[in-house]
Amino acid sequence: MLIESIENIRLDFLKYFNADKNTIKLKIRNGTLKELNFITSDYLIPFLNFIKDNRRIFKITVSKSSAMDSENTFKKLFQYIFNPIMERFRCPEDERIYIINFYINGITAVIMEWIKNECSLSPEKVCCIIKKCILNNKDYY
Repeated sequence: MLIESIENIRLDFLKYFNADKNTIKLKIRNGTLKELNFITSDYLIPFLNFIKDNRRIFKITVSKSSAMDSENTFKKLFQYIFNPIMERFRCPEDERIYIINFYINGITAVIMEWIKNECSLSPEKVCCIIKKCILNNKDYY
């Protein structure tokens, strides 16, 4: 039953996005380096809307990651998305897992703080905060 619930959550999550898997795979393989930046409103806002609508599930996923099979999901994301992107940026292979964990843990910390505050900020505002943290772009300040 848990496996079925996890699959339903995953399918519900995918409904928040307009891009399909094949488009993303092509972008990762053939897109310009600029196109490989997924820290954009196009990806973050649907993600944040899903989290806002399903914040209890997200909190459980973070706090009970082994029960929710989060590690397996992360491994798949790393294998099929993060690692190929970092390879395209010529990131040394032995550094990749550290770098992606830094980003994921930072984004998760921002989201957990947002949830703790009852998602009082808009997803657009949280998106800007995440971009400020990750991109360190003065245009966001």
